[in-house]
Amino acid sequence: YLDYLPPYSITLEYINNKTRELWKQGKRVGVVASAENEKNYCADIVKCVGSKQDIRAVAHNLYRVLREFDKEEVDYIFSECFEEGQESMAVMNRLTKAAGYRIIEL
Repeated sequence: YLDYLPPYSITLEYINNKTRELWKQGKRVGVVASAENEKNYCADIVKCVGSKQDIRAVAHNLYRVLREFDKEEVDYIFSECFEEGQESMAVMNRLTKAAGYRIIEL
C-alpha cells in the first residue's frame, strides 16, 4: 500500500503514529521522504527522494525508491506530498497511481 499525505504539519505526527499502530500488527512500514524531513520519521525504512527544492531530482529518484521498497517487502508505504508546479504534479500523479488511488487527506 502507498498512501500520500498533504504537507500539513500534522503529516509527520500522523505517519509516525500510524507506523506505531502498524508495528503492533507486525507490519513493516516505509516512508518516502524529502531530504528536509527524512530524519524525522520513525519507520522500518525511510528513503529520501531528494530535496523539495529540487523536484526534478525527486522525480528522477522516485521510481528507484519505489522499486527498492518492492524488494524490501514492506507492507505499507507512506509519502510526503510534493506540490508546486507541473513537475510536482507528475510526481504526485505517479505516487497516486502507485497508491492505487488510496489517498489519506488530513
